[in-house]
Amino acid sequence: DLHDKTLIYQQKLTQLHSDLGTAQQTIANLEQHWTQAEETTRRQMQDLQATYDKDLQQLKEVHNLEVDKTLLESERRILEITQKIKEDYSHKIDDLIAKNDTFRTKNQELTENIYALELERVRHSNQAQSSKPTLVDGVPETFLRK
Repeated sequence: DLHDKTLIYQQKLTQLHSDLGTAQQTIANLEQHWTQAEETTRRQMQDLQATYDKDLQQLKEVHNLEVDKTLLESERRILEITQKIKEDYSHKIDDLIAKNDTFRTKNQELTENIYALELERVRHSNQAQSSKPTLVDGVPETFLRK
């Protein structure tokens, strides 16, 4: 009876050692899987961080390009408006120059007409005075010259 019990206990002990070995192997496998999972997770996190950093940099560059595009478009519109204003004033200046030339021409013509009329008046005045004797102290000048 003691021998049978010893045999049964030895079988149970062998079984427990076998179960312990299996459990230890399972634990070692799980620890290895855990370590691999941690390493994979760490690499994925690094990859995600690198991707995030790259995407963030690209977004900043796109934003800067959009700002530059908006500024360039604004400057282009300002240049167009400035050019339009220059053209308008250039036309106005050309019109004023043409009017000024017309006024100068008209002024020249009027001055020449006034000069001709004044010359004509002086001639008539001289002719009228030559036909009238000039009196000096009530005596015609023609008598005094002789």
